[in-house]
Amino acid sequence: MTRKIPTTITTFKGHSERVTSVVFSPDGQLIASASYDGTVKLWNPRTGQVVRTFSVQTTDENQNQEYKLWIDISSKLSFSRDGKILTLGNGYNALISWQIDTGKVVKKTRGRDSYTLGTAFSPDGTYFANALGDIPLANDLGGLSNDEIVQRLIQKAGSQEAGEIGIWDVKTGQRISTISKTGLPTFMAFSSDNQLLASNDTLSSKVSLWDLKSKKLLRTWSENDSVTISPDNKFVAVNSCGRITVWNRNTGKEIYVLKGERGAGQALAFSPDSKIIVASTTELNTITLWDTTTGEKITTLSSPQVWSIAISSNNELLATGNFDNTVRVWKMQ
Repeated sequence: MTRKIPTTITTFKGHSERVTSVVFSPDGQLIASASYDGTVKLWNPRTGQVVRTFSVQTTDENQNQEYKLWIDISSKLSFSRDGKILTLGNGYNALISWQIDTGKVVKKTRGRDSYTLGTAFSPDGTYFANALGDIPLANDLGGLSNDEIVQRLIQKAGSQEAGEIGIWDVKTGQRISTISKTGLPTFMAFSSDNQLLASNDTLSSKVSLWDLKSKKLLRTWSENDSVTISPDNKFVAVNSCGRITVWNRNTGKEIYVLKGERGAGQALAFSPDSKIIVASTTELNTITLWDTTTGEKITTLSSPQVWSIAISSNNELLATGNFDNTVRVWKMQ
């Protein structure tokens, strides 16, 4: 089957700083974006119009102190299954949730006074994962690059056996589980049934697959960087410098290696039907799409330093969050 080449619908301009996370609402009628400018925006994906803007500068009303909820590279967004609630989580394990129709804050947690890079939401927005090996808040992270933050985290972790991942209930803000000896995860991904978690380890350059119920390590692969699990739970994939490795989740066998543009990889996503995989190469300002059935490249698109990729539930639209403060949207079909 010949696939249509995605075509750009529009470029959304409204943020004043880089966009670190984008996500579609379950019905595909909204895109949410989080930016270093301290705001989360809701967009109409067809017109590029801003529907609502949420401010993340919240305060502790009792102590008159600011919550550590600012937006950075670790920040992720997620819609609830019914699309009525939007939640932002960051590297301090701080969570803030808004009601979509009113903009009202419905839940916020302070988080911790220390920082990690690795965070992830479950696909249905129920759970939030956060690496627990951390840097004390006293360090000035604002002036550090991503690589410098990773190096400080590596020094803090101390050994390949170090590190933990916390699993949090988004609705209550409480930690419900902890996975030990995870190394230093900077990327994580849940399976669509919330039974599995994949995580990389910057210390050992491995990707691990964990059973969330038993907290047992199921298998590891010698690879690193951004990781994801296909929505049908058949594949685990890693974007390592533009080289995408795809494994069979059950057998652990390598299915194929997708060779894209060489350069630092940041974002990676499967389409909801698991038939397409999309990866960014930030240094070259590109995203590449492959057919997961054949392993063949569909196309490469230009987009300035993509930090986040999302595809609508009907597989019709592709959105990216970009370093140039924009959200870009392509029509897939």
